[in-house]
Amino acid sequence: MTAGSTTSSIGDDSRFLHVHSQTNSRFKAIKDNILAGLPTMPQVTHLHQHLANLNPFMDSGEHSPPPIIPRSPALEALDTVTGDVVVLGGYRGSILRDSATGRRVWIPLKVGFNLRKVDLEVGLDHEDEERSEEKIQPDGMLKSISAVDISRRLFRRLRNNAGEYDRRVHDWGYDWRLSPALTVKKLIKFLEDLPCNKKWEGEDPAVRRKGKGALVIAHSLGGLIVRNAINHRPELFSGVIFAGTPMNCINILGPLKNGDSVLFNSKVFTAQVNFTLRSSYALLPDNGECFVDKNTGEPIPMDFFNVDIWREYGLSPCVSDLPQPSLPYATPLSRLTNASSMLQNLNPLSDSSSKTKDTVENAASVEPQMNSNASSDSPATSTIPKAAALEYLTRTLAETREFRRDLDFREERADLYPPMAVLYAKTTPTVKAARVDGKEGIKRQDVYDDLLFGAGDGVCLARAAMLPEGYKCAKKVAVDRGHISLLGDLEGVGRCVQELVKSRGW
Repeated sequence: MTAGSTTSSIGDDSRFLHVHSQTNSRFKAIKDNILAGLPTMPQVTHLHQHLANLNPFMDSGEHSPPPIIPRSPALEALDTVTGDVVVLGGYRGSILRDSATGRRVWIPLKVGFNLRKVDLEVGLDHEDEERSEEKIQPDGMLKSISAVDISRRLFRRLRNNAGEYDRRVHDWGYDWRLSPALTVKKLIKFLEDLPCNKKWEGEDPAVRRKGKGALVIAHSLGGLIVRNAINHRPELFSGVIFAGTPMNCINILGPLKNGDSVLFNSKVFTAQVNFTLRSSYALLPDNGECFVDKNTGEPIPMDFFNVDIWREYGLSPCVSDLPQPSLPYATPLSRLTNASSMLQNLNPLSDSSSKTKDTVENAASVEPQMNSNASSDSPATSTIPKAAALEYLTRTLAETREFRRDLDFREERADLYPPMAVLYAKTTPTVKAARVDGKEGIKRQDVYDDLLFGAGDGVCLARAAMLPEGYKCAKKVAVDRGHISLLGDLEGVGRCVQELVKSRGW
């Protein structure tokens, strides 16, 4: 069946009409992690019976051998899948290391507490990207952050008894700062070299063969990279799971204008740094949706791939034609008060439900947040010469638009496409629009403070997580997870794997 668009399958936005600030994504991820570690009710029942059998003083009836706790068909599929399995993360979802020292630059805890300085800004020229590994190299997927599990349990499960089922599990990291098209080329080269894609002499590489192609599990932005690669080399894939992969994500607009924070550190992802990260633009809404007139309720469509729009409406301080606003000076006392408040709000057991808490908790996430207010002491500024910034933005928007065109369904490739599944959530309020006072309101510094929410995972709207028109979806699995911890739902991932194995026919 094709990717659906019905309200029942992708959630009901009206449930979140009362929501006025972003959800506590860090608390959501921690809760998901805790619940994932608890036994299910059938397991609790079997455990009780097992204890009863071991304890003669318990009224357990006849003594019998410990029962075997049955695995669900979904987990069975996850445990027994064969061949090459590749897992990759999303935006800010891979570890980055200093090429000279091997030290982590993304994401060590010391960076979040401002105890270590890192520079993730990328030069504006193509050459800066091509030589990026001289300074920083990717090193696998970011699997966890403190108590938050991103994919650690999934890797552990896949690697358990992998040899017994001829399963090779690959942790593919990439430099998420660079152009998506460049990352696609690197992914294709990686897939070509896998055992499952070994080319036999005389074999047509464009023909799908039994046992060929990798099963790829892609989270968030990683799914866009994979979808683009599929349109170039579909025969390299035996099946794909897209987990929280957004066709667009307006959350990126806030960081591009105001920057966003990592814990207490607002210096890592300033507006200027985000401006230089080519991958940021792959998340832009090419449907023009973001702003809604608060007076009429009518949408205000914008062409986010038009440089003149960026200049006129100040979407980034690096190219803005608007005068820079001045904010009140933050006294040392106010900074101390704010820091104290942030420390208190980082406690997930706090009963505070203020907007400040939501802002702080989201800032502690690795995902971009619409209104994180990364630097409240002064407005976002830029040191990049405006002429150079405009030249870079013009080129990058054009390249990104071409990348996004390659995400569309191609009729001539339909018979070569691997089976695809979608893992998504629709239970967490997720930003779908910003309410503004007419077009002029878009120019305001606080443009992303009044938000509208819909059904999603806290970052990716459920409807944006569906496959584009034309693609066939073998399975859509909805889970009650936040964006960061989607792959932590092993049952959900297993249900997707189960269907893909069935669909590929071997």
